[in-house]
Amino acid sequence: MPLFNEKDECRLIEALKIHIPDIGELLNSPVDEAEIIAAESLIGFQFPHEFRKLYLKHNGEGEQVMGVMAGFSWMTLQSVTGTWRTRQDLPYDIISGKPDAVRKADIKRAGFLLLKMAEVRY
Repeated sequence: MPLFNEKDECRLIEALKIHIPDIGELLNSPVDEAEIIAAESLIGFQFPHEFRKLYLKHNGEGEQVMGVMAGFSWMTLQSVTGTWRTRQDLPYDIISGKPDAVRKADIKRAGFLLLKMAEVRY
């Protein structure tokens, strides 16, 4: 199912309006095309059309609402690129721009490392 309907409305936002009528006001202002191009350049691949379209409508969720993505936070584009940068510094290859390209062994080792990092932080 496409993310946007025939009226070019985001289906997710429209569904949320049933429960949170002012959801549009609680989301962040959109990014512009230049910000998307900069993020794509940093990450090294072009975002899918609907992803771009989504961020051209809203740059993630605002501080007054959280978990709009099925209980998960809708990250700002700046958070997306910041997270990508952070994960580039991990000692294991757990990130890939290609489907099914992450090796299972690396996921297990990286998962263990992330758990260890969490223990240190908390």
